[in-house]
Order: sequence, then C-alpha cells, then structure tokens
Amino acid sequence: GAGAAVVERVRANRSAICAGSEKIIEGIWGKPERESVEAAFRATGNARAAEVWSQVERGVDGYADAIVLAHKDACEATRVRGEQSEELLDLRMLCVSDLRERLGALTALFAKADAAVVDKAAEAVSELPSVKACADGDALKTGVRLPKDETTRAAVAEIRKKLKDAEARFLAGKFNDAKRIALTGAVAALKLGYRPLEAEALVLAAPVFSREGLFKPAEDILMRAITAAEASRHDRVAARAWAQLVQVVGFDLARPDEGLKLAKFTEAAIARLNRRDDELDAKLANSLSSIHLGRGDFDKAREFAEKAVAAAERAFGAEPR
Repeated sequence: GAGAAVVERVRANRSAICAGSEKIIEGIWGKPERESVEAAFRATGNARAAEVWSQVERGVDGYADAIVLAHKDACEATRVRGEQSEELLDLRMLCVSDLRERLGALTALFAKADAAVVDKAAEAVSELPSVKACADGDALKTGVRLPKDETTRAAVAEIRKKLKDAEARFLAGKFNDAKRIALTGAVAALKLGYRPLEAEALVLAAPVFSREGLFKPAEDILMRAITAAEASRHDRVAARAWAQLVQVVGFDLARPDEGLKLAKFTEAAIARLNRRDDELDAKLANSLSSIHLGRGDFDKAREFAEKAVAAAERAFGAEPR
C-alpha cells in the first residue's frame, strides 16, 4: 500500500510538470481575441456575420482544444509515461508550435475582417492542417531539419512566419496578398539557399495562380516546387506539389490523360512517406474525381469523390470545424 502510494505520488508530480498546456493558446484565442473577432465580423455589415461568427467560434474552439491536447500529450509521453525520447518531444513541440502560429495568423486576420473575409471565414478554419500530424513520430523524425547556422535558422523562421500569414490570407480569400507574400518568400528562400523553404513558398503560391485562372503559370510553379522539394528531400511538400499538379494539369488545363499519369507519381511520392497520409490521399482522390468528371465518367468521379470524403474525415474528423 505504501509502495502504491509512492508510485501514485511520483506520477502526480510528473503530471504536474505537464500542467498548464492551455497557456499555449494565450494571445491566440482567449477572451480578448474572441471579442475582437466577433466585433470585427459584426462591424462589416455582412448579413451572415452572426451566423459565420457562431461557426468560426465553434471551429476555432475545437482546433485550439486539439492543439492544447497535442501539447499535453507530447509532454506526458516523455515526462510522465517515458515512452518517447527528448528528441521526439522537441519535434512534436515544434509541430504544435507551428500549428499554433498558423491559427494565430488566421485569428489575427479575422480581427481585421472585411465582408469578404467573413464570407470565407468558416471555410478557412476548416482548411487548417490536421493536428493529428503532431503525434506522428515517424513522420516528424524524417522531416526536414533546420540549418545548423543560427543566422540562417533565424532567417528561415522569419520567412516561415510570413508564409503562415500568406496561408491565412489565402484561406480567407485574400489571394493577391497571399500570392505577393508567398512569391516574396520564395525569392528570399532562393537567396538564402535553403531549398526546403523555397518549395514550401512555391507550393503555397501555386493555388493562388489557379484561383486566378492562370493555370499554366501554376503548372510551372509546381514543377519548380517539386524540383526544390525533391532536391532537399522535403518529401511531404513534394507529395503536396504532385497532388496539386494532378488537378492543374488533368482538370484545369484539360489534359486528363497526362493528369492520370501524374497521379502515379503522386502515389509514389505519398508511398515514400512510409505512412498513410489521409490529408494527401484526400487531395489526390479529389483531383482524380475532378478529372473523371471532366471526362464524363461519372461513376469513376463518384468513386473517387467518396474516397476523398472518407480520407478527409479520417484526417480532420467527420464533424465540421
């Protein structure tokens, strides 16, 4: 009995080390931020402001809670349960911090919303990256590492911060701003000589060109992104670029046969990750659905659309954020 009491006390002390994970979202999504976003939405005069605010509040609440839980679980896996290394703890914490910054960029944009941002706000929240990725130790271990030089690391961090702002603007429908910031980031990464960052910036810029109907430039940018990602072994970004390229070439540029061939390269890029990536599977299946729809093969289009929905639900959950 005494031994059991000691064990429980030790566990309690270790758990206390991981207390306070909720503080990670301070300054991102607390009472002041909620009030600012709600006031900004209502001030736009958008007829749907109240409805959208309710959807956004629910979605951001869920995403913020998931970030907090991911932070706590990462800490407890090392400090309490002793099932993972210090190295993996650091990688998981970096992943959680990255998602926190992405959410922060979006909520900061919401706090300055105009009517157009309100129209896109709920969709923007739903398109935030899955928090589940931060528990994927194998993926995190094989990810691209930062440069050893401190000056270069600081420059990379600054550019990535700007890219998160560009991503938030893209999700909120501010496409011109997103394109400008992403392309500036790509140029800066190129000058820095850090190709993983160049690939990240180009993959972010390409969809803006597609939204504007500039499909050939989007294709060229994606090929550059693939080159940079493959050269630096930034495997997940390479797979993302391949998945986007299938949509651009096969559907947007109406070259379906070529798009279907590119899908094989995308499948190979995803397979190289050595794990199932539901988010990428959903993107690829959605692209294939679009291609078959364009060809008039409605049965195939439906088949891949159902696969896209199933993969998206595995990645993000069945309930909308």
